[in-house]
Amino acid sequence: KQWYQRRVAITAGKTVQNPLEVTISKKGFTAKELQEAVERENAMISTDKLIKDRLMAKNAVEEYVYEMRDKLYSKLENFISESDKDVYLAELSKTENWLYDEGENCQKQVYIDKLAELRKVGDRIMTRYTENEGRQGALNLLGTSLVHVRKVLDLIRNKDEKYDHLSEEDIKTLAEKDAEFQGVFNDFCNKATSQKLDEDPLITVAQINLKKKKVPTATLR
Repeated sequence: KQWYQRRVAITAGKTVQNPLEVTISKKGFTAKELQEAVERENAMISTDKLIKDRLMAKNAVEEYVYEMRDKLYSKLENFISESDKDVYLAELSKTENWLYDEGENCQKQVYIDKLAELRKVGDRIMTRYTENEGRQGALNLLGTSLVHVRKVLDLIRNKDEKYDHLSEEDIKTLAEKDAEFQGVFNDFCNKATSQKLDEDPLITVAQINLKKKKVPTATLR
């Protein structure tokens, strides 16, 4: 307790000092109460995160449905057969309806699984598109590398002194590699020419790039 002086007017021009009793009470949380409060806070944070993660997973499915439906009528329309497109569009619509019905409040994993199922088809279509976009460029780079090798072989046959350091064995190996890679290149080109847009790639950009890296160059310096 603490005592303070309070002025109280009695009559005009006169005051008296009366003691005023003020009681200050300090009450804190016990260790148990603090622990319980922390646990409640952590539980709420955990619950909020679960809700957020679930909604994000649900939104991912919804966004994928809208995105793929749009692409199937635009840049991906030639990379799936008409019959397969009808089936896939029906599946996308079915999924959209499910999201607003029995799929409204599912667990996060349910949405993850649903998206994975849709992507099994969607990713194949997208792969056909991206492979088609990059295939010719990759073939051009491989072809340019092989042209360089053939030019070097021509210079060697013409006794260019720049390649005097190469032994007969080196030259033979280079010629054999050139023939081998030219055969692979021709095979790649034939597959690219016969490739149908709505079918999976007969040859991938990664395979072409890998073959280009193996084109002999070290002995050409």
